[in-house]
Amino acid sequence: MATLRTGKPVQWEMTRNEEFTATNSRHAMTIKLKTGVKADGTIIAQDLGIIANTGAYGNHGKTVVFLSGYIPLGLYRCDNKRFTAHAVYTNTMPGGAFRGYGATQGTFAMESQIDDIANQLGLDVIEIRQKNLIRPGDLVSLGNDGEHFNLIGSYAVEECFAQIIQALNYAPGQPPIINNNRLRGVGFAVSMQGSGLCKIHTACVKLSRLADGKYELRTGSVDVGTGSDTTLRQIAAEVLGVRVTDIKIISGDTQLTPFDAGSYASATMYISGQAVKLAAEKLKQKIADQIAPQEIIEVEESYTADEATLTFAVQGVEVEVDIETGKVDVLRCIQAIDIGKAINPKICEGQATGGIAMGIGYALTEELLFDTEGRITNPKLREYRIPTAADMPPMEIFLIEKTDPYGPFGAKGVGEITTNCTAPAIANAIAHATGVRLRQLPMTPERVWKGVSG
Repeated sequence: MATLRTGKPVQWEMTRNEEFTATNSRHAMTIKLKTGVKADGTIIAQDLGIIANTGAYGNHGKTVVFLSGYIPLGLYRCDNKRFTAHAVYTNTMPGGAFRGYGATQGTFAMESQIDDIANQLGLDVIEIRQKNLIRPGDLVSLGNDGEHFNLIGSYAVEECFAQIIQALNYAPGQPPIINNNRLRGVGFAVSMQGSGLCKIHTACVKLSRLADGKYELRTGSVDVGTGSDTTLRQIAAEVLGVRVTDIKIISGDTQLTPFDAGSYASATMYISGQAVKLAAEKLKQKIADQIAPQEIIEVEESYTADEATLTFAVQGVEVEVDIETGKVDVLRCIQAIDIGKAINPKICEGQATGGIAMGIGYALTEELLFDTEGRITNPKLREYRIPTAADMPPMEIFLIEKTDPYGPFGAKGVGEITTNCTAPAIANAIAHATGVRLRQLPMTPERVWKGVSG
């Protein structure tokens, strides 16, 4: 409104207290999961029920709770599935879009229970996952309404498992390591995430060859720290056969750039990247057909995916639990991502380490506390603890490349998948170390201590 009234750009700067109370949080959820399994570990029935706190406004509630069931239930083969969910209005700050977008919450419940099932049946926790995971050709059809359609393009999940097993030197049945009051264990989790929203998410770009022989790319896509300004230029440069530095980019300026549905849903590379690739191919042909070498040539292109391909990730962690204090130290964190093609490996690795850092905060420290009036009682970073660089464990990221038939140059989305596995992998490692299953996040020292103490 201020921009419309003044006709000038406006920047709104919040105080830390406002940031905690006037923005959005991840939807808090109560999840109940019931699974029927044969003695050999074959899943035959799944029943998932979720109640989500959407806060004072609906704000993404419907689609977040949909994906909190769609992703974890869709990950495993099972002919009999039921999913019911409610987004409930309360007097707290609104829940909203948050990295993982519902899949994170549902994955925590699913991947925790898969370990419990394996342990009760005397099966290996990785073997039971490999036995039941979806395969190429399978359709993720739960609740499919024609808007949320995912399919399997490239599939390198088995390679991801192999990499994690090798990196952790894991052997089935290995016991926890006991060192006085400190117990050490390992845990695993697997997840998937769609690349963008098919038939919904539209990206438009304008690509020009300027009179000086340089190029200009205009895109409505906003680089929110993902490095997309670099990777989109890389795609154009690859097609045009020029250097990345030969391409100037103007992004996210509604006065100067074409429409883009937004930087969300792990879509920028998959949707906006494909629009850039198509525009570059069109411009390359126009340049080949040109008559006057110095004339300015412009093309515009838009792209909407007919299908959203799935990215998969497998994560392994090693933790140490102090049973006298309940403190959990994450010693190692290893993630293998079925990424299709890594257009820029360093940026992809950065996405993974950032996603894991967020997952560690979600797993161990971050918790919003409310009073009876719905006010947040810990709106300070001293009281709401996010992990710092000093809290981060050694991380190993493996980008498993197998060209996807649907993404630009075979690439798939990587923004959200990197967070989903961290919390359940840590919970499973704690259970392996202590024999105690923790079902509430974050797994603070007090909750861990109470669980271990019985």
